[in-house]
Amino acid sequence: MEILKKLLLIAVLAVVSLTCFAQRKKDEQYYVERYQSPYDAKNNVSLLYSKDKDFKEGIEKGFIDVNYRYEYGETLLLELLQQYTYEPEIFIKIAEFLIKNGADPNIPDEDGMTPLLYAVTYMGYERDTKIIQFLLDNGADVNAVTNDGETILYELCSTSDVDIELIKDFIARGAPINISSEYSFTPLTYALYHDNVELAKLLIESGADVNLKDNDDHYPLNSACDTGDLSLVKLMLEKGADVTVTDEDNWTPLHYAVYSYSEENIEIVKLLVENGADVNARTKRGFTPLIYAGWDNGNYWEDGNGFEMIKYLVSQNADINAKDEDGYNVGMSSARLINLECCKFLAENGFDFTACDDEGQNPFHHFISAITCDSREDFFNYYVPRLEREDEIAELISFYASKCDINAKTNDEETVLHLAASSTIDYTQILESLIENGADVNAPDDYNYTPIFYCRSCPNMVQFLIDSGADVSVKNSYGKTCLDICEESVKYNPSLTDTIKILKANMKEEKVYSFVQLVEYNYSEEAMEMLRNGNPEGLDDYDSNGYTPLYYAVFNKNYDLVEALIEKGCDIDKTQGKYGSTVLYFAVDHRNLDMVKLLLKYQPDLSKHYRSEWYSEGDTVLSKAAYGDKSYELTKCLLEAGADPNAVLDNDSGLTVTADRCNEGDEKIAELLVEYGGNPFATWTSWIYWAGAEQTYSIVNKNIDYDNEQAVYRGLEKYFKDKIYVATDNLRIRNGSGLSSRTITAMKKGTRVKILEADDMQIIDDIHSCWVKIEVMPGSVDSEGKPLASGTTGWCFLGYLEQER
Repeated sequence: MEILKKLLLIAVLAVVSLTCFAQRKKDEQYYVERYQSPYDAKNNVSLLYSKDKDFKEGIEKGFIDVNYRYEYGETLLLELLQQYTYEPEIFIKIAEFLIKNGADPNIPDEDGMTPLLYAVTYMGYERDTKIIQFLLDNGADVNAVTNDGETILYELCSTSDVDIELIKDFIARGAPINISSEYSFTPLTYALYHDNVELAKLLIESGADVNLKDNDDHYPLNSACDTGDLSLVKLMLEKGADVTVTDEDNWTPLHYAVYSYSEENIEIVKLLVENGADVNARTKRGFTPLIYAGWDNGNYWEDGNGFEMIKYLVSQNADINAKDEDGYNVGMSSARLINLECCKFLAENGFDFTACDDEGQNPFHHFISAITCDSREDFFNYYVPRLEREDEIAELISFYASKCDINAKTNDEETVLHLAASSTIDYTQILESLIENGADVNAPDDYNYTPIFYCRSCPNMVQFLIDSGADVSVKNSYGKTCLDICEESVKYNPSLTDTIKILKANMKEEKVYSFVQLVEYNYSEEAMEMLRNGNPEGLDDYDSNGYTPLYYAVFNKNYDLVEALIEKGCDIDKTQGKYGSTVLYFAVDHRNLDMVKLLLKYQPDLSKHYRSEWYSEGDTVLSKAAYGDKSYELTKCLLEAGADPNAVLDNDSGLTVTADRCNEGDEKIAELLVEYGGNPFATWTSWIYWAGAEQTYSIVNKNIDYDNEQAVYRGLEKYFKDKIYVATDNLRIRNGSGLSSRTITAMKKGTRVKILEADDMQIIDDIHSCWVKIEVMPGSVDSEGKPLASGTTGWCFLGYLEQER
């Protein structure tokens, strides 16, 4: 009996246990299905914030996996942190509940980002470390590394404004220092990148590897030398930094030190050389430290210690004639130092001043380029202080002339005199020194341009060269003199006027001009005199560029001459140039309202089309006027003269000037065009192309209810009511609007109808349009070719009609 009782008790317990197990499984399934899908993370955090009883109970009873990884591998703890990064009190309160129930603070998301890494990365400018401290107190691992190799110290050192004390704390906790991320930087190279010497020293003293390069082959010593802090470089050398390392461009620490802006760079250079740096090491492009030294610390605007650097490197057996891959050497790089002592030093130590780079330029060419420029900003910032040393520059020119052939030519056959003359800034004093030292004032370049061609924008230099023997009658390879070029260019550059006067006054033979040349060169008095004496030869003929005298008069804004030419019979509608525009189109394109008004007095053809990259039919003067500067004034002026606002620009879409402005939302111009009869809905087969935008409705009828598309069509009715349209296909005529209405008859493709009214809109075959009531025009036939009674009315879909042209 006792055995039976025991067996019975065991059976009862088993049943209860199985029942409880089944219930637990049922409860667990409920919570999993309700709260544990990949997309529930944000919602679940909201439930935690709102203290949802059911959700919290699921966690407490273990039905919800508190370490479940959601869509991107994030746990509840990480998602909570992402939502409340800048509200630490909220985060900590909820996080305590999660950790109490088993949340692991070291589970990363799919990118390897742990809560601690995230907290450090997004700590914010206020530097609130409460969350970081909370995670550390609850076992967060300071050795965490993302998939891209980012560590705690990487994140902390990546900004220019770091928290040194926090970094010290993490270093004390054992955070890794010597891991390079996929983004190249290590904590040390980041510190050096931000020129943070204090942080760099802390990392080095804490064990940062001074020879650990990042993924772009950047070494800490290279960066330290670029930063230019002598004490930091000393520390790195004491820690075993290798002075011979090279980056991806083969730059050594010595290259960086020479090129640094630091005032201590020469001391750093000496320290590196004393520790075995190669003074003749070459970059991938062949630059040696000595060549870089000539660039004066890379500091273009201020005097640096370039000469001192050159002297030291030469004393350490740097190759004084070393060239880069383009033939560039220290004599060329140091030319802009404008330092006679430096030049003499180079000469005394065997430098070859006749050496040329790959463009055929020797140091003399580089020197002249260094003391001249064509930028007024550069001139006042850099060159004016240099040119104040006039005597020294003259001495330098004499020195270079003694070492180089002053008439030596580059690959383009340019001499130093060509280079000095090629500026709008007056460098007469430099030209004078060059000529005094033997520069050939008539030396030709490879296109037979002499120096006077180069300085034509500076009348003073032109006059000086003429006074020095320049031949103004010399022609270039294209058969043009300097005067010819100036006259052809003066319409674009009026400042050439003074140069032209000087050149004309010094021509040995008086130049003879054709009538078109007189107009082109804006010799208006001479041109008007010829007109007063009759019809000159070539009055309306094209020149070699395809332009007539009238075009040049319009270009030069010579209103009196324009009127005189038209009065003499010049064709105002004659096409000009390779694009075939007229003088009116040109005046519109150049937004010359006064000229447009003048030309309109002579009734030019306003219907002509012109070449366009946008429209198959091309621009009209009205379409060109309708956008850009002065568009309203120009457009109104042309409309008043009779320009057609409904002229078709593009046959494929039926686009008109009015429709184009509506499509672009140009309300002011569109309203003006509509006021003068412009129809933004001239072609309905493609009306959505240019009328689909809400701003078009505003343009056409500002009283339309935009929320009621039916009202839109009825509001636009006035633009097609009583107009004649043509069927684009065989169409049914119905007894009402809509496809549900009964068919009365059918009309054949090409049938002419008059629009009576508009009704509901609809989309049929992807065509957005409306139903319209029509009246069949006399002579129409149905789809079977039988006559349709004149005056037959009914409804059809406007999308299958187009306006008769």
